[in-house]
Amino acid sequence: MTNFLSGHRNYHVKGVNSYLIRESRGGSRLLRVFHATDDSISSLMRDGDYAVAPHNHSFDIALFPLSGRAYNVLMFTRPYAGIDFQYQISKPDESSFGLGQSRPIELHSMNPSRITGNGVELREVDVHSVIAESGASWLAVQISEDKAPPLYCYSRRPDFIVAADGMYAPMTAGELAEQSYIFDAAMETVERLASEGVITWQA
Repeated sequence: MTNFLSGHRNYHVKGVNSYLIRESRGGSRLLRVFHATDDSISSLMRDGDYAVAPHNHSFDIALFPLSGRAYNVLMFTRPYAGIDFQYQISKPDESSFGLGQSRPIELHSMNPSRITGNGVELREVDVHSVIAESGASWLAVQISEDKAPPLYCYSRRPDFIVAADGMYAPMTAGELAEQSYIFDAAMETVERLASEGVITWQA
């Protein structure tokens, strides 16, 4: 393997790109790289919203650093009590990632924890966001089978839509080739994790 399988610009949030090393298919577990470009939002909050909408996953994941500083923000929810932490909870459908059923809920963030070489593990029910400085890259690794839980994204905006114009734009082969330095760093980490028995990998 000499390059990423695919890549997308503005993945989840403008300025953050995503690159696929391995799909979650046929028993294989997902390996995906995220990279915060110079155009990305480096502050935790923007106009009262998280730069990356708080969300959960279909399976347990672990996050590992590749370059720069990135932080995981774990959150917890509880029934809405009429204070300023009201969010709308949205269940995206498979085709459009649009607004699904929503209800008021409180969403509270815990202290951000830096993503270090030991990794940060998240269960499929954990709700989290990520804050990263410009130029930072991190690896997301699937570490369990797909558990198919309800998938949610959180926002204060009642018209919240995950996918919008300019989001999830596919990269060409030429554009992927320009990211070889990210690929090389990612593969060093993948091979280290494989040697430690954290993941299975065959080049």
